[in-house]
Amino acid sequence: MSLAPGTRFGPYEIIGAIGAGGMGEVYRARDTRLDRTVAIKVLTADVTRRAHLRARFEREARAISVLNHPNICTLFDVGHEDDIDFLVMECIEGETLAALLGRERLDEQRVVDLGMQIADALAEAHDRSIIHRDIKPQNVIVTPRGQVKVLDFGLAKIFEGQKQVDRETRTASPLSQDGALVGTGPYMSPEQVRGEPLDPRSDAFSFGALLYEMVCGRPPFGAVTLPETLSAILTAEPPPLARFAPDISGELQRIVRKCLEKDRTRRYQSLRDVALDLETLRRDLAMHRTATDSGASARSSAAPDAGQARRSVWAAVLGAATLALIAVAVAVSLGRLSGRHPADPVARSLAVLPFKPLAGDLKENYFGLGLADAVITRLSQTGQLMVRPTSAMRRYATGDTDTLNAAREQQVDTVLDGAWQREGDRLRVSVNLLRVSDGASLWAESFDVRASEVFALQDRVSEQLVNRLRLELDPNRRARLRQSGTTNPEAYDAFAKGVFYFAERGYSQKARDNSDRATILFQRAVALDPDYAQAHALLGYADAWTAVFIEDNPSLIERAKESTRIAERLAPNLDQVHLNWAFILQSKYEGWRIADALREQRRAEQLGTGLADAELASLYVHLGFLDDWRRILERNIARDPTNRQLRTVHVNEYFLLNLPEDGLAA
Repeated sequence: MSLAPGTRFGPYEIIGAIGAGGMGEVYRARDTRLDRTVAIKVLTADVTRRAHLRARFEREARAISVLNHPNICTLFDVGHEDDIDFLVMECIEGETLAALLGRERLDEQRVVDLGMQIADALAEAHDRSIIHRDIKPQNVIVTPRGQVKVLDFGLAKIFEGQKQVDRETRTASPLSQDGALVGTGPYMSPEQVRGEPLDPRSDAFSFGALLYEMVCGRPPFGAVTLPETLSAILTAEPPPLARFAPDISGELQRIVRKCLEKDRTRRYQSLRDVALDLETLRRDLAMHRTATDSGASARSSAAPDAGQARRSVWAAVLGAATLALIAVAVAVSLGRLSGRHPADPVARSLAVLPFKPLAGDLKENYFGLGLADAVITRLSQTGQLMVRPTSAMRRYATGDTDTLNAAREQQVDTVLDGAWQREGDRLRVSVNLLRVSDGASLWAESFDVRASEVFALQDRVSEQLVNRLRLELDPNRRARLRQSGTTNPEAYDAFAKGVFYFAERGYSQKARDNSDRATILFQRAVALDPDYAQAHALLGYADAWTAVFIEDNPSLIERAKESTRIAERLAPNLDQVHLNWAFILQSKYEGWRIADALREQRRAEQLGTGLADAELASLYVHLGFLDDWRRILERNIARDPTNRQLRTVHVNEYFLLNLPEDGLAA
């Protein structure tokens, strides 16, 4: 949903878009009654249909409505018009703290000044019995005048330490179950990681992690992978602040250490106490600076003031330059707030590693591989980024992988790392996008959804990643993926496990265990959800594979045709459907109908996921369509340059074509 300038919501007239996130879109608007600029946060139609996300939106409204503080974004109004829910908030000019830290290193005075404002804002929320639960640089805006505004109370939760909050506000409390993994990886408290009930001391820990990053330019627990990060939060001590900021005061080091105590009883018990300690430190630093400046002034006055005119000229020049730099900084920051990332490099290549389980057997990580495969499929459709295929990522699914080493092996400049946890009917996934050259985190996010919403989750992860990388998803292809999926978590689990085993299938009677196991799992998936098109399609392919390579059995081909027809009826534009028909048509069971098989293969290729490329290349080379064969060959190698088996197959094809010199060169 995109609102055009001039759209009206009662007295509010849309001026233009500011940015978008997982929950909604934010627009700059004019309040025609009071003639002031406001920000309108609109709940997207997709979110409106999900009860728990709509509840989160309402929770944010309730949380902000009871807060009145100069360092918290003010809520002006709440509305519902034309089936659209929206919040009207103050429009804040500035940049996120994340953007500020990415651009410059803060001195201690500024760290203390900004930190004191954040702590005071959180203390106000705690006084109103509200825990933020997602303190991070992206949720703090710094205005050009240096004022802090804390944003995004969408994960806020009512705690039971205070009794003055009214009953209606307390309805936010049960909407997030205790034990839910909420927050953003590097800033989560130990009790958040463990899924324990939270209180204001959890925000104190997250604030300590934020304060640490403001001093050092990096988070205290910024490990390479998300599981490593969460493990470090529970077990490791962060490097001393003095290692990265040798001139930092001992008092600020003490404040940060106390915030980051793993035992919450040893932590600051109140953000109000943190704010008071920071205020005291700010006064001490100001007094020290005044004394230092006075001494320097006395020494300067004793010396002759030669060159005063020249210094005045340079002061004017530097002043003008400073104003120009400020203008550029504000322009950059506004670009970042609106969803554009001008300071970030555009990724040329990406590896999406299998998501790792926070609990369970890593050796059977079929679910994590399935999540990665879904993101790979969606990102591959943009045509704007070289995404390593799932076949290249499979070897990382069951081992303890070093993320950056894997990325370097795959010769990519960005890598997406993730972790998942399933508890009851909840699915929690966290992701982290890293730049390979220096290991910097470009984007991190956590998601908490019902297990039945796994396909919607895959969409959300992919869409936010696409936005971060400044790409575009084809809405028609995205709709086809949704059409072919399921909302049954058991069906999806069986399907993902079947895909995991089918990838290890063999070509002989002796090696058929994995393909038989996959077939049983696909059968289970379609029994649980008869409308699951992807499962019907892969069940058909598994039966056809067995008939062609393992067991000469015409009844298996008939069964494969029936499964493929069902999948085609449910999702006619699913690429696996056309790949099935091509595979069946070029077999002996259909009299080697190569021309018809080629038509189906080309249709699969047009759908743009790359799934058909290996089979299509084989068809082209056997038909003598060498230009088309080379086109597919080059695309396959560019997509998966480290795949030796792929290169070996293509080299052999050169020799089959009696082109030995080309084969040796390849």
